[in-house]
Amino acid sequence: MTLPRGFKANAERQAARFRAELGIAEYGRLRVELLADHLGVRIVSADRLVARERLEELERLQAYAFSAATFEINEKSYVVTNPCAARGDRQATSLTSCRT
Repeated sequence: MTLPRGFKANAERQAARFRAELGIAEYGRLRVELLADHLGVRIVSADRLVARERLEELERLQAYAFSAATFEINEKSYVVTNPCAARGDRQATSLTSCRT
């Protein structure tokens, strides 16, 4: 996958801005949950919306098909995460793409 020109530099600027706003050291850990709260984004596990068995079946049929999805409903932002997928970078990426 090729990222657009300037993507990395922009991501680093955004991370620096969020750390400054949250009072986190320049290279300190930027926790996803803290950032979500700061941005007014609600993180919801998909197994609260559909049966976990359905998510596990999706993972078996097409691994990595769904890590997270962002939604805006009634002017509120949500990130729905897949509890069967690995947490970490993909979840953080989904969150930061929601409101930057």
